[in-house]
Amino acid sequence: MLSDNDWSRLDRALRELREDRVEVTMGRTSIEVQTARAGRGWTVAMIVGVVLRRDGEVRERQWVESIEDAREIVRRWSCGPDR
Repeated sequence: MLSDNDWSRLDRALRELREDRVEVTMGRTSIEVQTARAGRGWTVAMIVGVVLRRDGEVRERQWVESIEDAREIVRRWSCGPDR
């Protein structure tokens, strides 16, 4: 759902230790990916949050340490059942 430009923008924000957010909606489903400062317990300075919403309701939320991991989550959500 996110374009290569969206992923590049988020990757750049992560490397520059900046917070950023991209949300894409298709029909009843939206996916939001954001960079955020990591709290205690993380081994990195910045993390990536991925949120799946259907009909405006949060269905899943995950936090990971890399853009690659976030891309894999979005790929799985986009290909999974009822998506």
